[in-house]
Amino acid sequence: MRTAKHKRVVAYKSFLRTLLHEICHHLDYELYKFPETFHTEGFYSRESSLLHQLAPATDEPGKVA
Repeated sequence: MRTAKHKRVVAYKSFLRTLLHEICHHLDYELYKFPETFHTEGFYSRESSLLHQLAPATDEPGKVA
């Protein structure tokens, strides 16, 4: 994936966050059968929780744990 404006390769964490965001929407519709899936504090909390489990923060920028 590349950024729309500068055509640079998207950073791994940005790509992962976008993917998890869309997966959360999918789960809301298909698994939980919600009629709508809103961008609430809880929605972003679930997204962040998944991100931190899959890509924990590191002490050094650019270094993957």
